[in-house]
Amino acid sequence: MQTEGIDSDSNKRQKTDTQNQLPSRVIHVRNLPHLATEGELIQACAKLNGQIVRILLLEQQHQAFVQMTTVEQAQAIVDHYRSSSCLIRNRPIYFQYSGRSEVTVKSQAPQTITTSDNNSTIQEEANNILLATISNYRIPFTIEHIYQIFRTYGEVLKVVLFEKATVHKALVQMGTSESAANARRSLDGRLMFNGCNQLQISYSNLGELKVQANGPRARDFSIPSPGIPSSFNPANSPGTDSSSSSIVVSQTPVSYPFIHATIAGFSKPMQSGCVVLVSNLPKDKFTPDQLFMLFGVYGDVLRVKILFNKRDNALIQFVNPQQAHLAQLYLNHLNLHGQEIQVVISKYIEVQLPLPNQPDASLTKDFSASKLHRFRNKGNPTGKDIHAPSQVLHVANIPETVSEDEIRQLFGSQQSSPPPVQFLPNKRSQAFIAMESLHTAILTLINLNNYKLGDKYLRVGFSSRAVHSVTGTDQI
Repeated sequence: MQTEGIDSDSNKRQKTDTQNQLPSRVIHVRNLPHLATEGELIQACAKLNGQIVRILLLEQQHQAFVQMTTVEQAQAIVDHYRSSSCLIRNRPIYFQYSGRSEVTVKSQAPQTITTSDNNSTIQEEANNILLATISNYRIPFTIEHIYQIFRTYGEVLKVVLFEKATVHKALVQMGTSESAANARRSLDGRLMFNGCNQLQISYSNLGELKVQANGPRARDFSIPSPGIPSSFNPANSPGTDSSSSSIVVSQTPVSYPFIHATIAGFSKPMQSGCVVLVSNLPKDKFTPDQLFMLFGVYGDVLRVKILFNKRDNALIQFVNPQQAHLAQLYLNHLNLHGQEIQVVISKYIEVQLPLPNQPDASLTKDFSASKLHRFRNKGNPTGKDIHAPSQVLHVANIPETVSEDEIRQLFGSQQSSPPPVQFLPNKRSQAFIAMESLHTAILTLINLNNYKLGDKYLRVGFSSRAVHSVTGTDQI
């Protein structure tokens, strides 16, 4: 971890430097915190109503250069912070004039600027490959999420996801260095989700991003791949709601939210992105209640509608877009009864309830008052709350009077033989159960979640445990 010391002599040097330096439209900013973002600098300068032309962050030196439209705007900022303190993350920031008249960024060449302190030259390579570092990581994301964020600023050629020292990162190759520069300038410091997953964008030193084969962690959009369009666009994906748009760009300087609504009140107006379209469902195999149980693992479902004229399609409305994205992330391409379902974000902001006498009334159900919502009192789901569909189930709220054999018989009724059951140590109200297949586990969750056993209702969810680790004994 990098130690961030406060520049003890900065305040004294601040006064000397600003007094001796001639006004310039380029401001030299010092003593920035580690991994400071453009968004934080924009916030500091925005209160003076100046228009920022360009920002150059020097992360290793904890410095930045900010070019304003006019000298007068820069002078207003320097004069203001000469008498008033500026804090970023509780760290004092110092502003002074730069010896340069502008910050230059040259495409496919080093962008160079000389500091006014010691005339040293610092170079940053500007190219068409960006490195996105995700800090405050809480919500899983996919290549499609990254693609939709960056495509607003130009053609996205390749995306690679990886982790380094437990930090989640993404490499994004844009079509041109100009589009990369626009994306970096606009996205640095913004949030992928409400309150978390902050993007920190910098240039990569790679000359070319190599993708050997398309997969969940790497994508070359020029290479055809089964089930993946050559130029990924949610509107062209199989089973996609043609007018869907899963991400809306926010103009707020340091916010890039997928999510605006919270789970606190279901009566709030719904935002775009709360509804998913599920296609290629096995016909007549699922009811609204059963879809509620499955999709409710990843968020609180408000309404479910199976389309009357297209029974293999359904619309499912969540409390907020974050939960809808999680359902898409974990359930897209799931195999149900031999068919691979497609889950995409719908263009609709809510599911309309039919009139009682309409023929499709029984295919639509409102669950907004359901007591089975998993996250109503916990807030949005996190990595600790949710897991991908798996063969091992986690069962909670088991009555103390119920034996292991009774649990085995109950869950065995969903398959050919009783499964192994493993209670948690000193906590017989919870157990892991290894079903004979993933598909059986999915159907069992749908059928037995909220099943009344004794005087309690079972709570069934997916687990991340390996099948072989469930031994059928009381010892974990």
